[in-house]
Amino acid sequence: QAMLAQGEAYVSALSQFITFGGAHRAVRGDKPGAIFSGPALREMEVFRGSLRFKNPAVEAGFVKVNSRSLVRNFVIGGCATLLMFVSTITLNAAVANYMTRCMDWRLCIGVDIGFCLVVFCSTVGIAAQWRWQWLSPTCLEISSVICICIVMVYGLLTERYYFATLFEGAYTDSNREPNDAWVMLVINLCVTISHMSLPIRCCMLFPIQVLALVSYPLLVGLLTSYTFPASSVFAVWLLVCLTAHGRRTWE
Repeated sequence: QAMLAQGEAYVSALSQFITFGGAHRAVRGDKPGAIFSGPALREMEVFRGSLRFKNPAVEAGFVKVNSRSLVRNFVIGGCATLLMFVSTITLNAAVANYMTRCMDWRLCIGVDIGFCLVVFCSTVGIAAQWRWQWLSPTCLEISSVICICIVMVYGLLTERYYFATLFEGAYTDSNREPNDAWVMLVINLCVTISHMSLPIRCCMLFPIQVLALVSYPLLVGLLTSYTFPASSVFAVWLLVCLTAHGRRTWE
């Protein structure tokens, strides 16, 4: 606890130093990196691969400082996703979309409601951390990554063509060609939220990046008999790689 408190105080003091002292000295025209000289700032050395601080106390303090923002932003993203899906279910039911296009409309509604429950349970579980602090900051990051991976996989399988393929023609229009717009949007949504909204260490985001890279090609290759959409696959890969590179550069 003492090391954690020391690391947290050190990170807070360093943030103020960089924000005010660093900007002031940069205006005066000091050499680049001058503000990082001295024995005290050697504590800020990081591992080149993971970008984690070599000092465990500083690393623990840095993660703890970001944990509150992580919980808040995760809850906001989860609520926005729930609102979108609840609105979709309501509109589909209002225009009798399930009744006319789905052979078993109870199954279709159940899958959509199941997706809402997955997002809801993930959001509530992370929000509980805000109230009871029952997870360590590192476990909170891991739990957030796992929740996003589950939401991504579930969201991909809710696309009508792949859903009908899995459940043997649940939709009456299951013979149509797949529309991968929803699949690509789900991948884009999960990657964007995790990389731009959640203050998670970039090395912890690696499972999301791998899942985003392999899920679309596997989905198309295993559940369709149509021509492999190479341009769409490469577009998704480019999106994921550039987003990951931008996040790492920012961190």
